[in-house]
Formats: sequence, C-alpha cells, structure tokens
Amino acid sequence: MIADQTLHRLDNMTAERQRTALPYFARNWLQVKNSDAVFAIGQLSYGTVNGGTGWAVQMAIDHRKPVHVFNLSDEHWYVYDPQQRLFVQEETPKLTKNFAGIGTRSIDPDIEEKTKDYKHPV
Repeated sequence: MIADQTLHRLDNMTAERQRTALPYFARNWLQVKNSDAVFAIGQLSYGTVNGGTGWAVQMAIDHRKPVHVFNLSDEHWYVYDPQQRLFVQEETPKLTKNFAGIGTRSIDPDIEEKTKDYKHPV
C-alpha cells in the first residue's frame, strides 16, 4: 500500500526521538492523499517548509500534488514548480474543490486576520 511505503520511508528518515511523530505523519498523509492540492501556512526557508507542515508539503510534492505555501517570513504566497524543483512567488491562489489546508499551530493574529476571508469555491 502506498501509505505504508510512504510512512515506512519517513520512519527510516527520522531520528529515534521523532518516532513519536508517526501518528501526525499518518494524519498528514491522509490529508494529502485525499486532496487535489495542498495549501500550507508555514515558514519557508532555503527552499523547504519547516516543521511538521514541511513533512506534509513534501508528501504532496512527492505525489505530484499542487502545493501552495503562505510564507510567514515575508507574507507572500509561493507555489512549488516541479520543473524548477523550487518554490516561486505567486499571486494569492484560488482554493481547489478538495484541498488540504495544513499549517502551523502558532499563527500571528495579523496573519490570521489577513487569511480569514479566504473562501472555498462553491
């Protein structure tokens, strides 16, 4: 099963102290697997998204899903370009019908205010 292979690969890549995070990886995988695109809010640095959000973003990239990231550092949207294998700045993207919304647990109230009117398509 693809989920088992993906989780096994992640398990092998993580340090012993991160093994307790496997349930969160599994949750992220289910969100990514069942989505048509991933919209993440997180810290983008050196071409990757930090923390647990970054794991979900990488799963989506690995499975060729469109990935959009709102970078908390500069408050801009980025989209992953698979041909260039990097994130490029974009205008505010439109949510897809079956998106996965993934992000940080600690969001600045100003950022929350800026993104609260983001609407799901009907």
